[in-house]
Amino acid sequence: MEFSGRLAAFPIADLLSWAHNDRRSGSLVVRRSGSEKRVFLREGEVVACLSSDPAEFYGQYLLAQGYIDEAGLVRALQHCQRRGTLLGSALEQLGLLPRARVLETLRVHVEDQVCELFLWKSGIFYFTNEHLPDAQ
Repeated sequence: MEFSGRLAAFPIADLLSWAHNDRRSGSLVVRRSGSEKRVFLREGEVVACLSSDPAEFYGQYLLAQGYIDEAGLVRALQHCQRRGTLLGSALEQLGLLPRARVLETLRVHVEDQVCELFLWKSGIFYFTNEHLPDAQ
């Protein structure tokens, strides 16, 4: 753990600015009330955000936005389990979403998750050297 503290002392905007200015790579882990988000950075740029809250999973985002229906999501998730692929790849392979739409929805989903962190006024954070696997 390289850097840690409380959000009351270090707001998310300051943490992301620090990571960007120092061109940090790794993950910023933020926890509050049993929820956790991991913001993955590569040379100071946000490349992914993962949440422990099932309501914030990518598949739920796609359902809520109307990009796929529940049957399509179940089919894609079963494909992921059988083939060991990521959801975005499964959606593309099954013809449920074109690659361009997968990339766009992933970008917007990550942006939404990171923006939601700006509403967190309390909680703890730490920065770690954990990196997102290249496949993701």
